[in-house]
Amino acid sequence: MTRDWPQPFSSLKEASACIRQATDSDLSYQYFMNSLAETAQGYQMLFCPQAMGANIAYNVSWYHLLPDIKCKTLIIRAHNSEAVPDEAFLKMQELLSERSAYEMSHPHHNVHLSNPVEFYACFDPFLI
Repeated sequence: MTRDWPQPFSSLKEASACIRQATDSDLSYQYFMNSLAETAQGYQMLFCPQAMGANIAYNVSWYHLLPDIKCKTLIIRAHNSEAVPDEAFLKMQELLSERSAYEMSHPHHNVHLSNPVEFYACFDPFLI
């Protein structure tokens, strides 16, 4: 998504206009705006496409670790999440013995920020 952004941005105004056009929600817009860092060259994202690519290239499956987790675990995902597809969400539930799972009603990745009331409605009882 950020690959074609003209970084560094020369000003916050330029960054704001570009990010506003590229994002589909206020939450996404705020996320990317909060990810900007001022440098001598202008405003840069705190992450770079190369780092994101390396993360994908060196991605390791961790499912084999889940059966070893014996404590209560809460799994929360955004509705129709691309980051956590249905298969992955179900697989995590199958592999964790002491788990509660919840799917938020909205599609935003930052589930705790996009609807705090709904998030805490499932999070608070988990803590008790």
